[in-house]
Amino acid sequence: MHGNIWGYSYEDNAETANNGMARLYTYIKKVREENPVVFLVDAGDDIQGTIMTDDLANKTPDRDG
Repeated sequence: MHGNIWGYSYEDNAETANNGMARLYTYIKKVREENPVVFLVDAGDDIQGTIMTDDLANKTPDRDG
């Protein structure tokens, strides 16, 4: 995921076609409707990777107020 929530490239200021948690959730929901016995494994790395998530992750109450 690398912090791609909406499937948008903040570096390029453009929507992407192949990533994003919202897009992935739509696919997961469809698969679960077709087969309710599905086991989803997530390897993490959701909160870093884009300019937006890296900036949010680097803010601390002690340092940034």
